[in-house]
Amino acid sequence: VKGCRLEEALSELVDKEQQQELLGLCEQLADLCCKVGSYRKAIDYYQAQLKHAELLRKPDRELAVIHVSLATTFADLKDYQQSVRHYEAELTLRKGNPKEECETWLNMALAKEEAGERYSELVECYQHALRIAEQAQLPQLQLRSLKLLHWAQLKAGQPEASATLAQFEDLSQAQGSEIGDESDTEEMENSEPLEDSELELSESDDDDLEGYDKATTGRRMINRWNRRNEKGETMLHRACIEGNLKHVQCLVEKGHPLNPRDYCGWTPLHEACNHGHLEIVRFLLDHPVNVNDPGGPYCEGITPLHDAITCGNFHVAELLIRKGASVTMRNAK
Repeated sequence: VKGCRLEEALSELVDKEQQQELLGLCEQLADLCCKVGSYRKAIDYYQAQLKHAELLRKPDRELAVIHVSLATTFADLKDYQQSVRHYEAELTLRKGNPKEECETWLNMALAKEEAGERYSELVECYQHALRIAEQAQLPQLQLRSLKLLHWAQLKAGQPEASATLAQFEDLSQAQGSEIGDESDTEEMENSEPLEDSELELSESDDDDLEGYDKATTGRRMINRWNRRNEKGETMLHRACIEGNLKHVQCLVEKGHPLNPRDYCGWTPLHEACNHGHLEIVRFLLDHPVNVNDPGGPYCEGITPLHDAITCGNFHVAELLIRKGASVTMRNAK
């Protein structure tokens, strides 16, 4: 119903001078399409939004966020080459903001990895990210860049992996973190925080989605969903790991992407299956998630069903099979 109202409003804006209104409506329609899993339609609206933003000569930072929307939506469609193209466009608009530049290089590397790019292409991205983080003295981004570079080197069997690990450990010790501690608490303490105010989405956020400030709300929501901890986990990942059904429902209702990957490649559905949270799995399966997702480059082809069975969560496995999970898919081993 909301989508129909927005499309009707869009069709009534025949005056091309109303670029600001056109921009806002395209943004709302794109966000709404993403929310219901209609990613190809979302691409059309985000591209229209970008065109109107360029005609309005919007600041680079605003154009950059639209390119992020396009990059992440193309990734949802598994069109990683287009995703990389928009991350490259974003990068040209991020000059002078080292934190954003670094994160864009990391996102680009992950998209290139999904696209099957050569090891040399990935390393170039990680080294750019690391160099920027070092020059700007951003230790958490240095650690993240080193960790991802190390994983890529290990996967490719590169001898320099041990030197990268040593550099990571030295920096971790300098930052006062405890090496080898893989607990969620330590990871979260050493990361950009996912604050309670961000997880406890209040009823006032309903007004954001219905009232929708045409110029800013969509971008604010996209930035919120892009917040990650050191493991690359989004708010939805954390809610699935912690078994907080209320938060999962709230996040999905607000438009949180359903299939984001952490830096290892796990989706929120993987985490819910791994931890045996049946009702969360049931809720996610009622939405357009990939029940047979094999994970990212470091996941060895492990699907949510593999995860559930390996962890002894057979009640979850039964539900996955009833919902169409493949019982014949094999992992990389």
